[in-house]
Amino acid sequence: LSKIQYIYSNNHELIIHTTNGTHAFRLPFYSVTDHLDDSRFLQCNRGIMLNMDYIKTMESDYFEMTDSKCFPIKTKGRKQIREQYIKYQFLKLEEAWSFMTFYDIFTYLCTFTIIIPLAVFCLFPVSDHLKTPIRHLLIKISLVFVCYFVLLIIPYMIFQQDLGNILIF
Repeated sequence: LSKIQYIYSNNHELIIHTTNGTHAFRLPFYSVTDHLDDSRFLQCNRGIMLNMDYIKTMESDYFEMTDSKCFPIKTKGRKQIREQYIKYQFLKLEEAWSFMTFYDIFTYLCTFTIIIPLAVFCLFPVSDHLKTPIRHLLIKISLVFVCYFVLLIIPYMIFQQDLGNILIF
């Protein structure tokens, strides 16, 4: 199911477009779509079912797929269809965040707290570096790396003791 990008009906043929190619069958549209119980699929119009994982953009009256094919959104119920797509995207985003561990978030925060001091102490102002002996500059750079080690590597070793699998959401 994850490889199906979209399904549509054309001249009494059911066309299933997948990542591996397009397949056509002499079947009614509902014979497949009625048995397709998956939250990824959205019926945007009569005879058109889209896998929301392959929607590139949503415009006011159509969806553009990752392969640049466009499908119209029916006028009646357009608001509900658009809301269903937006809700699905937020659920995917929440799901992605739920797998971040405490250590992942800690690492991102510490990385940003290292980049700022590195820029302040080592890169700005440039005119001061011309007057500063090179050993002072090297001491500042090594201090940043020591802080990085203390803030990231040591907690990493602690969190590897199964504490890193704590889910945030």
